[in-house]
Amino acid sequence: MIRAAYWPAIETQLLRYRFDAHESQSGVALPFDSKQVRVILDNFLSAGSLDARAKQIAARAYSQCDWIEKRKIPTPEIESLSKEAIKGGSKIADIDLVVFLNNSGKTKECFANMKKAADVGVTPCMLDLARHYFREADALGDGNPKRDELFKMSYQYYLKAANKNVPEAFWGMGYLREHGLGAERNIIVAYNAYAMGAKLGDPDSMVEIGVGYLQGKFKMERNTGQAVAWFNSAMVKYEKRGEKKNIEYVRRLISDSEKNLQLDLKLKQLRENLIIERDVNNAMRRRFGPRG
Repeated sequence: MIRAAYWPAIETQLLRYRFDAHESQSGVALPFDSKQVRVILDNFLSAGSLDARAKQIAARAYSQCDWIEKRKIPTPEIESLSKEAIKGGSKIADIDLVVFLNNSGKTKECFANMKKAADVGVTPCMLDLARHYFREADALGDGNPKRDELFKMSYQYYLKAANKNVPEAFWGMGYLREHGLGAERNIIVAYNAYAMGAKLGDPDSMVEIGVGYLQGKFKMERNTGQAVAWFNSAMVKYEKRGEKKNIEYVRRLISDSEKNLQLDLKLKQLRENLIIERDVNNAMRRRFGPRG
């Protein structure tokens, strides 16, 4: 198999672009010259055969070019390169193929490939499938016989992804267990799932732990300070991702927590004042006898 010396350079440039675009929240961050990358890819693909790794890199590079150029019709080479890379043993290429099929409007083929990839251990596809079944179930009304079955499928794939330590999967597990959807309701299992997700850095799980401290859920002792700390940790994650709705939601939770904290302080001061007044009255009675 031929592997040109500049493949690592293409991969490095691609990874730098993906990292900085994500961190900057702007969507366009590094000088990723899509026209130049296309020329290099086209020339290299016509020069000789590639191994599975190179085909996967090429498919991913073409995908990035499409994204930057805002192409409505994806580059057709992505599909063939991804399929050939999958045959060569690349599991990463499964993700590229699913994205390509989805962007191409091939919904049924996309779903079939997503399920196939999830069943052979591709963790992003496990997570996407769990979310897909969750949304399908959530859209159905109570009493619909398909609803519980879809939630069960969602739970199964969240569980599979969680067994691979995918942080986001623990929120799904926790939520379904907390509400008894697709699995037996168990708030201890739900709490443990949220706690593991939060430990692994999932902001949704961090929010659930924060709400637990704020409201005393999961048999937790109310602690407004701990709640605010978890909300702030989640906020940092959401801000990096640019998730505006979640940012606004957490800001409201922090505001409510601060109000509760102020109320807690007032109640604490009131209790302390009452204790002081009681102690003073007891001391007065001991010294001067009862009043009146």
